[in-house]
Amino acid sequence: MVIAVRGDRLALTRLEVGSPDMSPGAPRDELLQLYGIDDEGRIDLQVWFDLEDIDAAIAELDAAHARLEERPPRAPLENAASRADDRLNTLFADTRWDEIGELFADNVRLEDRRRGLRNESNDRASAVAAVRAIADIGTKSLTPDVLAIRGKRLALVRTLHQGRDTRPDAFHTENAHDHRGQRRRVDSGSGRV
Repeated sequence: MVIAVRGDRLALTRLEVGSPDMSPGAPRDELLQLYGIDDEGRIDLQVWFDLEDIDAAIAELDAAHARLEERPPRAPLENAASRADDRLNTLFADTRWDEIGELFADNVRLEDRRRGLRNESNDRASAVAAVRAIADIGTKSLTPDVLAIRGKRLALVRTLHQGRDTRPDAFHTENAHDHRGQRRRVDSGSGRV
């Protein structure tokens, strides 16, 4: 059971541990657990307290949060590939198809690996047609989130596709793609992703 949180990366929970044996006298304990995650979502802090030490646990939670707030924020992941994707997204919002076409190499490889939608192409015209098709279904904006970069020419980007209705419960599609335009759907539907 969650008792308290600080920011997006720290939580204090009440935890019950024991053996599968449910008979009277079987080992069982309740404790407080403070845990935190790093920038990549991996657990990087765990501290346990007796149940009655709630004040000490809250104090440690607050201290850990203060330490996190002092750290400078992580620099955004960026390279030439992610900047090209940003440029494409800006041009998309302005429906500047000719300039979008100039972003693609003559022999650009597009590969859709989604089940039932598998498709491959190797030319600029197909790449521009794919981007225009995204607009044709009502997408008005593309919001990127760079997940990883490798060197200067490769970026894995998750992109949120939204129409005119940008409320959290509005229909949207989210996909991941690399710098060459290869796209794989991650999630689509209504509601917050």
